[in-house]
Amino acid sequence: MTTLPPRQQVQQLVASLRRRLPGQLEGLLDHPRFTAGREALARLDDEAVAAAVAAMPPEEAEAIAAALRERWAALAEVELEPTAAIVAPDEVWIGHRPIAISLSIEVDDSVTVDEVAWDGATSQSRTTASITAQPPTDERPAILTVRAHVRARTTTARTILVATARITLRQPRILLSDDHRRLLVTDHTGRPALGVLVEIGAARHVTGAGGAIELDARAPTGATLTVAGIAAGKVT
Repeated sequence: MTTLPPRQQVQQLVASLRRRLPGQLEGLLDHPRFTAGREALARLDDEAVAAAVAAMPPEEAEAIAAALRERWAALAEVELEPTAAIVAPDEVWIGHRPIAISLSIEVDDSVTVDEVAWDGATSQSRTTASITAQPPTDERPAILTVRAHVRARTTTARTILVATARITLRQPRILLSDDHRRLLVTDHTGRPALGVLVEIGAARHVTGAGGAIELDARAPTGATLTVAGIAAGKVT
């Protein structure tokens, strides 16, 4: 079992498969019959694989991690590389003031943490930290990067693990139609806000395709607007 987040589980499995499986199969992959399998293992090093894993929804990553473990176990013993991961939100909505974002370290069950040194954090303890996010100043994407250096030990050795997290900052923008019956919600870069809670006064709505909300009645003039709990102006 592991407490790593789903995407990091897939990353751990991919790295472990690439390093461990060829030795476990003891030269079997050198046989011409298994050329395709050997080439598939080599492709695990591709940047495209890392990018695809990083973009996976957690539910998909969890299913893929389970499938990889099952298929590996059918061939040989699953031997995972020691891994640490920063637990942090993928994205955060932010208003016009700085906010603190909480972070923590998770490791797989084979690792005992001795010490963690955080880069980019504004406060920290042994396995937790926080980072201060500043509001975006223009329309460009705003991304925070934080890194943790983990001094740890396994049952056989001491090691240093490095974990990195990237957090996208999104500042809300709302476009209201002239008849006050349709809202289009985006962030400061123009990217649509999908599946995000929007409050119009006391009424609660969730954005649909393209960040749109269709109302049955006019949004009342003067009603406050919030996106994911962040103030986004008033209906005018």
